[in-house]
Amino acid sequence: MSGEAGFGKEVEKGILDIDLNAHISFVESGLTAAGIPDMDVCILGKEIRIELKYGYEKHPPHLRSSQYQWFKNRIKAGGHPLLFAKIWAPVGYIYCLYEAKSVLKLKGRLSNMEWIALANYKWKNGCMCWPEFIDIISPN
Repeated sequence: MSGEAGFGKEVEKGILDIDLNAHISFVESGLTAAGIPDMDVCILGKEIRIELKYGYEKHPPHLRSSQYQWFKNRIKAGGHPLLFAKIWAPVGYIYCLYEAKSVLKLKGRLSNMEWIALANYKWKNGCMCWPEFIDIISPN
């Protein structure tokens, strides 16, 4: 399994390795409303919606207009959804986490390097620190 689906499984495993009580649902399907993020995560008493993106060397991630609109509406309602991406770079894959308002800067066709530059948090060289990720997404 590769690409976004494989990345989703990687994220799920990373979260559950830290907290076996976390509850994760993959939400996106043809039956859900357009733009709803891929994952719904409940961890340490926090509910989090996370959109997943994967950037290949010659195919950067892309935020669809329905996803952009969903983030915009959720922010307007006081929500704090996240976008988490695994993006190819010449030095290896980089994990990038974007807070809600930063996601709105991802509109349009951007390069991998532009996506990486706009991230609020980055983990480089293909190394993901799951405990740090959990601390960021579920602050006390």
